[in-house]
Amino acid sequence: MAIPSFKQININNSTKESIYEQLEPSYLSQFPYILDISQLVDQFEAITYIEQFLEERYVTNYPYPIYIISSLKNYHGKFSIFESSSLCPIFFKQKAKQLNARENKIMQKIYLKQKNLKNLQGHNFENDLQEYSEKHKQIFYLHKERIFLSKLNKTLEKYYE
Repeated sequence: MAIPSFKQININNSTKESIYEQLEPSYLSQFPYILDISQLVDQFEAITYIEQFLEERYVTNYPYPIYIISSLKNYHGKFSIFESSSLCPIFFKQKAKQLNARENKIMQKIYLKQKNLKNLQGHNFENDLQEYSEKHKQIFYLHKERIFLSKLNKTLEKYYE
């Protein structure tokens, strides 16, 4: 089992058929991908077709992200856009190497969890993830407030002693 590292696809043409043809054989939700459209003339149209392809195939940015290399500045969609592949996050820039037994066992667990998450993609799970993250944010803010109030309480106790 391989370490998840970036796979790159250079999109050659901004037509719908060409983009679908290039993205069809790839395993977009099983590895982090970089889609390079920087050499295209109509990059906005290409991003529109990429979004359309992923929506039709129920492919999301979970568990591995999809980054786009483009020179667009005013894009406000669901993808992260970078000007070059060197600016992409370095977390997935890994060299291919043989895993030891312990690492291989961990990778198999990750693969099973990833497969279960992929099975959920046919359903509308993004609302559940949003609700889950909102609850965790609320816990974080309440904990932060509790720490502040306990510090304030200690300061007041020292003052009134």
